[in-house]
Amino acid sequence: MRTIDIHAHIFPEGYIDAIAQGESWHGMTGDPLSIHRNNPKTAWTAEERLADMDSLGVDVQVLSTNGYFYNYDKDPTIVTAMDVEANDHVAQLTKYHSDRFAGFCNLPMQDIKAAISKSERGMANFGRAL
Repeated sequence: MRTIDIHAHIFPEGYIDAIAQGESWHGMTGDPLSIHRNNPKTAWTAEERLADMDSLGVDVQVLSTNGYFYNYDKDPTIVTAMDVEANDHVAQLTKYHSDRFAGFCNLPMQDIKAAISKSERGMANFGRAL
């Protein structure tokens, strides 16, 4: 029987890079140390995730960003750009490690048309059955 972790949070790679350089990411700022201090697994590389999964006997992780990145109160255009970048990061991981990672996509829920479009894009980029 396969073991699937359906609650595996991940930070978008662009966010990690921007914060590490002291910059903002689509208007979001943060303390570079907090990325690793509060929940270090969210900033792990694919290799670190795979090693952790192997040590725990987890066959597949379903990757998703946490609620910090939903930003329902922000401008829909900005959130849509954030979601595209976050979803592209998850799609890249699921493409290169299709036997180990699956993903949920972020959607700009304050813009229904954009949310539908990004949902369809997400299914095309990393939708698959576990």
